[in-house]
Amino acid sequence: MKFMKNIYSLSLIILTTTMVACNYNGARDRKPLVPTVRDVAPVENEKELKNLSPDQIDFATIKKNILEPHCISCHSETKSKGDVKLENYADVLKHLKMFEKDIVDNSMPPKPKPLLPQTLKDLVLNWIKNGARETKDSKPSPITDPTSHLNVSEKEIYSRGQYLFNLSSCDSCHTVDGMKPLAGGLAMTTKFGTFYTTNISKDPKTGIGAWSPQDFLRAMRKGKSPSGKLYYPVFPYTNYSKMSDSDLMAIRFYILNLPGTEQENTPHDLKLMYSLRFTLEAWRLMFFPFWQTDRNYLISQGPFKSVKDKDAQWNRGAYLVEGPLHCTVCHTPRIPVIGGVRRSVWMSGSTDSGESFPAPNITPDFETGLGRWSSTDWMNFLNQGTTPSGDAVVGKMRKIVRYGTAQMTEEDKKAVVKYLMSLKPIKNQKLFDFIKSHPKPKDLDETEMNSNK
Repeated sequence: MKFMKNIYSLSLIILTTTMVACNYNGARDRKPLVPTVRDVAPVENEKELKNLSPDQIDFATIKKNILEPHCISCHSETKSKGDVKLENYADVLKHLKMFEKDIVDNSMPPKPKPLLPQTLKDLVLNWIKNGARETKDSKPSPITDPTSHLNVSEKEIYSRGQYLFNLSSCDSCHTVDGMKPLAGGLAMTTKFGTFYTTNISKDPKTGIGAWSPQDFLRAMRKGKSPSGKLYYPVFPYTNYSKMSDSDLMAIRFYILNLPGTEQENTPHDLKLMYSLRFTLEAWRLMFFPFWQTDRNYLISQGPFKSVKDKDAQWNRGAYLVEGPLHCTVCHTPRIPVIGGVRRSVWMSGSTDSGESFPAPNITPDFETGLGRWSSTDWMNFLNQGTTPSGDAVVGKMRKIVRYGTAQMTEEDKKAVVKYLMSLKPIKNQKLFDFIKSHPKPKDLDETEMNSNK
């Protein structure tokens, strides 16, 4: 009996540490959003800028007229609240596509700052079109195209892998230092010990560069290392398992075409009883069954099989939400002591979110969930991270929206919305009251969310 209690305790610990903070203040979405009209920033030298030809525009022009007055106040080495810095030429090149998109669609500068006038937007577009030169005399910038060496079919695989990689939020956990992408080392500290994320870069010595395709599939589908060691579910293989072989291989292909980083993995620092990996087998039998039915598809090992009485769009949404997006990790309550997900209250919110604010109820319950949201409300949320009342996502959910859901195709967004709106409405009054009575943390306000762009 004592041995079984230890297994149950271990299950609770390893599951609660998987909680990525996917939070926004859903409890206050009860007032209609009143549209606001944003001012347009004035441009003193507008006539001069309009007369510039593309080859007269260099980085100094962009920095003086756009970055310094409108962007660097948030996106600098000392002031950036997010993960994007736009202070120098190298940083802008690194985020060039995102920078261009944000300028064009008015995401930068963020609300409530004034919009950029068309003159400045054209300035950016002409600079990029002409090669994003550092100086007027320099050659067009070698804006790195990591797919230049790939053939047409390989480029398609790379693009799909990049898409799924971003939806899966791999970078959020496996990149601590931007100069060491995917090298791991993120500490996930609990009172039972500290877990560290691993190096998943293509480095053959310390990363996954020497893994075979079968090794990668085994890790993602079964939660097992190449040597057969069981992974702790801090790595959400329980969700990634649902992805198809071709999608998982696309992610692998994308990673193997990114720079590798040699960095040894940091061993987990766990108390003795929690370091006994063999006890994970008992948990897997209960909460990660190797067979799928139309009733247990939410927790079973993959690949995901379409639910027979649902249409293609619903099944695509289920695949994305329960697979790469792994929404359940934060939004579904856990069974006390054992730590497995409670299927009967799926997506009804959880206080074990990993941050200072709980993950809200996202089922279509009218009173305590998101039953008042329309499909348009959901689409706006996936695109902008804002709710019908104008509230904004907080915590790590900002990155999930910014680099994940906002970049999804319209078809995939609609599929996700259809699936989420079809969930069984679950009333979670206790969580609703908690969120309603606790103000959003000051360090997770809308300004911070927007500055992360």
